[in-house]
Formats: sequence, C-alpha cells, structure tokens
Amino acid sequence: MALVALNEGAFFTLLPLLLNSLGMPEDVIGYALATRFVSIALISLPAAALSQRFARKTLLLIGGVIFVVSAVFQVVFAATPLIYVFAGGMGLGAGFFMVNAAPFMHDYSTHETQPWVFGGFAAVNTGMMFLGTVLGGAAADMVARSLSNWTPLSLVTEQTFAQAYSIVLITTGVLASIGIALVLLIRDVRWGRRRESYWSNARELFRHRLTWAQFSFTLIIGLGSGLVVPFFPVFLRVMLNVPASVVGALQGAAMGSVAIGVLTTPWLISRFGRVATVTGSQMISLPFILGIAYGPFLVALGFGPLVAIMFTGIVFIIRNALMNLVNPVNTQLLMDIYGERQRLNIVAINMMAFPLGRALGAQVGGNMMKHISYQSPYWVTLALYAGGIALYYFAYAKLERRFQERVRAGENISAGML
Repeated sequence: MALVALNEGAFFTLLPLLLNSLGMPEDVIGYALATRFVSIALISLPAAALSQRFARKTLLLIGGVIFVVSAVFQVVFAATPLIYVFAGGMGLGAGFFMVNAAPFMHDYSTHETQPWVFGGFAAVNTGMMFLGTVLGGAAADMVARSLSNWTPLSLVTEQTFAQAYSIVLITTGVLASIGIALVLLIRDVRWGRRRESYWSNARELFRHRLTWAQFSFTLIIGLGSGLVVPFFPVFLRVMLNVPASVVGALQGAAMGSVAIGVLTTPWLISRFGRVATVTGSQMISLPFILGIAYGPFLVALGFGPLVAIMFTGIVFIIRNALMNLVNPVNTQLLMDIYGERQRLNIVAINMMAFPLGRALGAQVGGNMMKHISYQSPYWVTLALYAGGIALYYFAYAKLERRFQERVRAGENISAGML
C-alpha cells in the first residue's frame, strides 16, 4: 500500500496540472476526476461480495494490475477521451484494495491495540502520499527545466510542463507495480473462500436507519471535499501562479501533518472518546476553509505574493490535518459498531458513498469555478461539512456510550451493536 500511496500522492498533485497544461478547462478536469470516483463507488459492493467468496490475495493482484495499467495509460491518453476509460480503471483497481484494508486490520488486532493499528496504517499511507506529492512536484519542475535546457521555470512552456508531468506520473506508476508484486509474498490462511451469503447480509444492513445515516454523512463529506480539494493545485496555479514544486510541497506538508496527527488519536480517544474526537476535530477545521479561499486576496491588500502563498498554504495544512486525522478513528468505530458479519459491508457502503459525493462535487466545483468564482465552492463546502458533522454526532454519540459500557462490563463485542 505504501508504494501505491506514493503513486497516489503524485497523481493528486500532478494530474490536475497535466490536464491544465494540456488546455483543458476546469469543468473538464472535474469530469475526469469524477470518473475515477464514480468507478470506485460502482465497484464497492461487487468487490465486497467477491472478497467474501474468493481469496482476497487473488482479488488484490487483479485489482493491482488494473490500477497500475490504468494509471500509466491515463497519462498516455490524457489529451483524448480515453482518459475517462483509464480514470475509471484506476478507480476499479483501487476499490479492491480499499474494501479489504479495514476488516483485515480489525481481524488481526484487539480492542486495545486497534487505535494504534488504524492510526499507524493511516500514518504510513499518508506519509507515503506526502512523499509522492513533494517528490513528484519537485521532480516535475526539474524534468521541465532539463527539457528546456535548464531555463528558469517562468520561461518553460505549458507543452514542456505537460511532458514533464507525464514522465513523472508514468514513473510513479511503474513504482506502484512493485508494490502490487509484493502481494505475492502474502501467505494468509484466513483469506480463503467464505460460504455465507453476502447479499443477504447487505440487504439486512440497509434496513437499519443507522446505515442510512452513515451513508448520508459520508456522501455529504465527499461532496464537500470534491467541490474544492481536487482543484487545489489549479487554484494555486491560477490565483498565485505557484509552480508545481511548491504545490507539491504544500500538499505534501498537509499529508505529513495528517500522518503526524493520526498518531495522537489514541490519546484523543482515551481523553474524549471516539465520537467527540471525530466531530470536535472536524468542527475546529471549518473556519480554515474560508482562509484557503481568501488567502490569495492578501496580495490585493498590499502583502507580497510570498506572504499570500505562505498564509494560504499554512491554512490549507491546518484544515487538512484537523479534518482528516480522525479518519482512522471513524473506521475503527464502524468496525466495532457493525460487528464481524457486517464490517465488509459497511466499508463497501462508505466506498460507494464518498466517491459518489466527491464525483458530484468535482463536477459542480469545476463549473462553479469556471462560471462564478474560485471562492464560491468553499462556502458550499463549509455548509456541507457543518451539516455532516452534526448528523454524525446525533447518529453515533449514544451508541458509542452503550458500546463502551459493554466493553467495561467484559461482554463479547465481536458481534457489534446491530
């Protein structure tokens, strides 16, 4: 997963810049990004069903091959309609990884060690995405200069930048293939066939009101994220003319802050509980959204571009850390609440909801930036996040207290609360 995350970090920064350099408008960039999110949503439930029936190792290898091949060809055919096909392929491949990670970690850890297991996994994954963004952006600028006989970046043409972005992205795709190959080393006897009916469990899960609350929360957060997050590299490039190396450094620093922040979650959980940790951290992040949106306007107030870049970057890093450091806390809570029969199912539902929201958000956000302003989507994101956080608290606060009472009483908690 670490080498795949390295590739993800590079794509997170450089793919929007590549499409922008090829002359694609913001709404088209949004459609390309949305295609990948939609494919993750579409594969979520089938991937979970297949994981119940076949060896997970086989599915991980198949998904990995689809992911790597699609990553490379998405870059090769970036200027053609085939970009949508291979963007979808990346989503399909990623889906097989995403649906299996959390249930696997929960099965091989205890209630006491799970905060460290989930936090540690998130830290490593985010840390490698950090390296992907920083090294990817720096490498892209260096390659662009080398292709232009080492002229200053301000003199490099958009065509040359597009070539440089393509070279770096294809290289990280090849590196990701090494990570996929490492799956061959896994020898896990518990990854065999399972005879239970997946679809009957899934239908049972959808009868619970809590499932729809979780689906709605994840969809809302995905929608708010999709409005602004995929466009941050283009936002900095258009508003402040920031080069790829600086964009990569800022996004990498944001991911690094999450990697460090998730290591504090065991302490936060012990001090405040899981629901309060999730909702409190995310609520504190809300004002920083507008700081990102209006940071570039410091130039109009007489401050230098460097000050505007630093302010916008710092606010972005803080917001990103506060909003995302609690993701493993939410995952651990879901694994406990839904129990061993439904863990795979709720992961699949989350996988379906978040990409759907982000896909819709990417389309709407691209159009808002094109037709209204670059700041307008940030206001909608703020409102959506606030509503989603409130929904999460009212859905899980009482249930989490009941679960902890059962833990303290020494009851069997493997069956969950549903």
